[in-house]
Amino acid sequence: MAQDNNRLDRIEAALETMRQRMEEMQQRADQTQHRMDQEFDHQMQLNAELRTRQELQSQNITNLITVSENLLEAVQMMTSEFRQHRSDGHGA
Repeated sequence: MAQDNNRLDRIEAALETMRQRMEEMQQRADQTQHRMDQEFDHQMQLNAELRTRQELQSQNITNLITVSENLLEAVQMMTSEFRQHRSDGHGA
């Protein structure tokens, strides 16, 4: 009977050790999951910021193209007026 109790005590001690190890493993898994969640959130934030910057750059490029086209049109009009002025005999 004492031998059975001793054996039972060893089994209970082994089970307790296993339970503690399982708890530690679960804590490490939870910490790892938390870090992964934080990294994922950070990446999502960076992606959103990048999209915003890309949209702003696209708008800036579109605006620059529009300004360039307007300037080209103005230069062409001035050139045409200058040529007309010269052909009317007002030039050098």
